[in-house]
Amino acid sequence: MTVPQATNENSMYASVARHRTIDSVVDALQALILQRKLNPGDALPAERELAVMLSVSRNVVREALGILGQRGLTTSRHGYGTFVALPSGEQARAALQLLLELERVGLVELCDARLLIEPELAALAAARVTPAGAAKLRDAFAALAAASADGEAHVQADLAFHGAIAEMADHTVLRALVDAVREPVTRGMVFGTKVPRAIDHSDVQHEEIMLAILAAEPELARERMREHLSYVRGYLIEHDVRITHWSADD
Repeated sequence: MTVPQATNENSMYASVARHRTIDSVVDALQALILQRKLNPGDALPAERELAVMLSVSRNVVREALGILGQRGLTTSRHGYGTFVALPSGEQARAALQLLLELERVGLVELCDARLLIEPELAALAAARVTPAGAAKLRDAFAALAAASADGEAHVQADLAFHGAIAEMADHTVLRALVDAVREPVTRGMVFGTKVPRAIDHSDVQHEEIMLAILAAEPELARERMREHLSYVRGYLIEHDVRITHWSADD
């Protein structure tokens, strides 16, 4: 039996109205977070309570919380509820991974972004050395050197080493930008080919970066980081690394 056109139209507009309701709930909760009325770590009321407070269904609340979670503004803990969170680079990393898989952006382009940002982070780190930061950087390098025989462990140690530098630099915007592009480039370099000397040479450069930072020499730290990332870029081009999926078995 053919459904009357009017019924189709009613259904369509009902769907639009529903999405507008979800958007309204998302906007309302997001505003509370942006206005600091809800702060990172604060627990949100249970779905049932929120539904009553906002005069919407629990399904609308659930979908709205899902959208906020995708934006990095909330996190759910099974058995405990939903909490306000700070956005991280995870959403940007996921978007870049999709672009990589669609071949709309390449690892060399991502490395170019690192070249623009990370030398400045290294210089800032050298200018802001603290005993705690220095100890963390030394520990990160020790873990990196110890992981040279394990590709997956080396990726994680490499990310932690560069993360320690970004943390020492204490620049929120630059750190967020580079966090989004660092992992695919690092994984591409380690798993893109089977050339073991790539890791060895890279770790020599990591040590030079660390020593420049610990010596509190911003210009030298900037130059050492630039040299390291130029090497990574050349490596990616030389070996035509295009890998978009990695595992410890690669």
